[in-house]
Amino acid sequence: MEIAKNVRDFLVGMKETLSPEEDQLLSSLQTLHEKYLNIMEDFSVEVSEKALSMSPESRMEAHQLRLKIYQDWRARLMERVFDNSKEIASAEDAKSHVPECDCCCCELTRRLDSYEIVTADYIQAADRFNINRQWEHLQAKYVGTGHADTTKFEWSVNQHRDTLASHLGHSDMMAYFAVAENESMGRVRYNMLEKILQPCGPPPQKEEE
Repeated sequence: MEIAKNVRDFLVGMKETLSPEEDQLLSSLQTLHEKYLNIMEDFSVEVSEKALSMSPESRMEAHQLRLKIYQDWRARLMERVFDNSKEIASAEDAKSHVPECDCCCCELTRRLDSYEIVTADYIQAADRFNINRQWEHLQAKYVGTGHADTTKFEWSVNQHRDTLASHLGHSDMMAYFAVAENESMGRVRYNMLEKILQPCGPPPQKEEE
């Protein structure tokens, strides 16, 4: 979804002619519009990075969230710019205002803060959903191998060890563990690999001669 980078272009077509006050207010709000663009860009990048691990439903929800924020931001700009164009001075000097100030610039700034919170919460929720889905898949696939009875914390540790093992050359051993014939064999291999993959720690200090 392409979003106009200039706040004037963003609101194009809403009004044929702008009063001098409205034109000046739009100029003062360009910085806020650029912050909105940055929030949306960061959100899109995070969603793209997690796209392969997200469900189709989650990706659709991310698109809908972007659309809702876009519509809300446009509506807020129209409401504040065209209905409150006499607030130019307050918009230009919003930094000196108290938190409860309801001028155009302050209200839009608070709106941007809420967008940041909503998008961050969505990314965290998507991560939690993904972890739960992977855990359920692991339980269903590896029942009786020693995986299914582990806690979510143990499973996350196992995932970390899998990554570490691939760097240390133990990937074949980890794969063998994953297809253990029964729970007891799986647990034995789990304990064995736990010892193998323990950090070695710093080298022993040499005694001073």
